[in-house]
Amino acid sequence: MKLPLGTKIFLGTALVVVAVLAAALLVTKGQADRAADAASERAVRATRAAIQDALDGRSHTLRQLTAALVQVPAYVSRIGESLRGSDRANLLDQVDELRSQTGADWVLVTDGAGVLKAWTAQRNVFDEDFSRGALIGRLDPKAHRKEQRFEVKALHLEPGVAVTDELVADVAGALHKCAVWHKTPEVDVRWSDPPELAALVQRAIERR
Repeated sequence: MKLPLGTKIFLGTALVVVAVLAAALLVTKGQADRAADAASERAVRATRAAIQDALDGRSHTLRQLTAALVQVPAYVSRIGESLRGSDRANLLDQVDELRSQTGADWVLVTDGAGVLKAWTAQRNVFDEDFSRGALIGRLDPKAHRKEQRFEVKALHLEPGVAVTDELVADVAGALHKCAVWHKTPEVDVRWSDPPELAALVQRAIERR
């Protein structure tokens, strides 16, 4: 059937309008996707910066409080006497007081050779050699005992510390032991710097 000229013009115009609308929608979708990606990246950067600032602020406060406490001769003397006399019960009392004064989650004390003498988080652990260890990072944990879940809100490596298979295994093992001790066996690593570390540690824990 031969279509009238007017119908042909109408159909042609409609097809052009549809094509233009489709192209406009594709362009709009692309722009929206890029804007969403950019907004998401900004939010991640802002969250990372906020967590880092919180960790730095807490570390700075703990250092200031600890530095102030060790300037009190009687306080240092009591800890020293407990170390020299191998009186662990009294030493644990002293580190409990230090934890309470500083607001720290836990406190550990070593002797001059780097051998662990008291640890508030694991009171039955002592005489382990910490002298060969080094500070590789910091974390912000929370034990949800009702849910039996050990949440690691933030896991931060110190500058220059490389992410290796050995490091991931060691961190996963340490977190697993800590979670079991707290009777919160389900470990949830939420955030890390560098970003890939959280997923690597989480998978290593789940394989245990």
